[in-house]
Amino acid sequence: MSTYNMADYIETAIASCFLQQTQPDQVLVIDDGSEDDSYKKMLKWKEQERVTLLRKKNSGKARALNELLPYVTADFVMEVDADDWLDPDALFLIKKKLQRLPKDVSVLYGNFRKWKQQPTDGLMYKGIAKGKTVKTERELASYRFPLGPRVYRTAALKRVGGFPLSPFENGRLYEDVSVLINLIKQSKISYDDFTVYNIREHTDSITRKNRHKWKEFKPFLKYD
Repeated sequence: MSTYNMADYIETAIASCFLQQTQPDQVLVIDDGSEDDSYKKMLKWKEQERVTLLRKKNSGKARALNELLPYVTADFVMEVDADDWLDPDALFLIKKKLQRLPKDVSVLYGNFRKWKQQPTDGLMYKGIAKGKTVKTERELASYRFPLGPRVYRTAALKRVGGFPLSPFENGRLYEDVSVLINLIKQSKISYDDFTVYNIREHTDSITRKNRHKWKEFKPFLKYD
């Protein structure tokens, strides 16, 4: 988990990792130079077993996630955004699916629920965004992102060098698309019809603020 100015949501995200039927092997969280109380909120979890907390100067999500990568000791790692959260049975279901995952698959993904953060009265449920099977680089490049949840095979993620730093916006945007393109060139990614991940839509979301830049970014993707 990487966070930048998500003090309002970071504790919900971290708590959801522990409010699980099956406990996580590790929870790795890095603050990417937040200017709010994100790191202070993170520190409340420093005594929790299996937690690693890091802090760095702001340089974008790709660099932040790459700093966490050497700390990953589990065979698989799931990326959780700091403004999202997991269902209580998420890890139980995902670990069962990973036991049957073919060796040539580097990423498992499914569906997610969408919630809109209301200014005064909490969350409004918007429905489930269904995933779909993707087999080629071109299909991936035209996918309606985000693809989630994203559960990476750690060895595959390390083999491609982690999250690429695109020349576009100094590597600060679309790191998820870039790394998936690199992974699908060397392996398969696998869709399964399950829903355990919740995405919060809000005005401070980096993805939402930069959605209009997708067309500018797309030429930087290298795919067949």
